[in-house]
Amino acid sequence: AKVGEGPCEPALVVLADGRVMTALRLSGGIPLWQAYSSDNGGTWTVPVPMQGKAAATGKAMVPYAVWPQLLRLSNGVLCLASGRPGIGFWLDVSPKSDGTEWMGYDVEAEHDRELLVSVRKFQCIVIMLWRARELVLCESAH
Repeated sequence: AKVGEGPCEPALVVLADGRVMTALRLSGGIPLWQAYSSDNGGTWTVPVPMQGKAAATGKAMVPYAVWPQLLRLSNGVLCLASGRPGIGFWLDVSPKSDGTEWMGYDVEAEHDRELLVSVRKFQCIVIMLWRARELVLCESAH
């Protein structure tokens, strides 16, 4: 990995299988990394770069940027958002919804197109809010 700040800005989520997943930054300009814990954070797997594809093109698009936010919705869908550069939004499309297969959206470029199609497909309503320069994910009752 590129030398930089080191692990920082972690986001945590409890997966359906009870494991804890973290998404974290290592440095600017490189993908977010992820790791898992089966003992409530006592020990962690070796972090690996997150993998994904762009929803619009199907081409490789790795989750990136600052202040990652994770949210597991009531229907089991796992969401990831981050900011700068741009506003990134990813839905986990893996069968187990365990953060292993991300479908990425450039919210600024796709806010009227692909993002809304996928949100309808996954039957979820996610609200992204900017609060004190921080991106916050929350689920809307629908």
